[in-house]
Amino acid sequence: MLLLPGSGGWRLTFHAMVGVLAEQHTVYALDPPGQGKTAVTDPAFGHDVDAIAHAIGAFLDAVGLPEVAIIGHSWGGGFALRFAQLHPHRVSRLALLATRRLPRSDVPLVDPLPAGRPVRALGRTGTDAASITSARTLLSHLV
Repeated sequence: MLLLPGSGGWRLTFHAMVGVLAEQHTVYALDPPGQGKTAVTDPAFGHDVDAIAHAIGAFLDAVGLPEVAIIGHSWGGGFALRFAQLHPHRVSRLALLATRRLPRSDVPLVDPLPAGRPVRALGRTGTDAASITSARTLLSHLV
């Protein structure tokens, strides 16, 4: 399972969920390039949705995951959605938490995954008990 935080956030966004998820799954919480605790050393890196989607693929390759369930929060959900659109065969399930529309007219927002692969969305997230309960309910449908 791959967790992607919102832009400007970092992997500890999911701190309250990781313990519960890790009881039954291998969990990776990834800071996309240039966010959280990561640094970009390639001056040619694009810092756009496609560049980050490709970086997600490179990370999955590096850890040996051909397919993964992805949970993306805020902009992390946008990155997750774009990755799923580019590589639907690599995404077993997709959860979008408080994710807004991508600001690109050429990115289709309908049916990002092949039939039979669930996509779920949750509009409200946070660290309060109600948000955690809502997220756990959503995740129970995914994992």
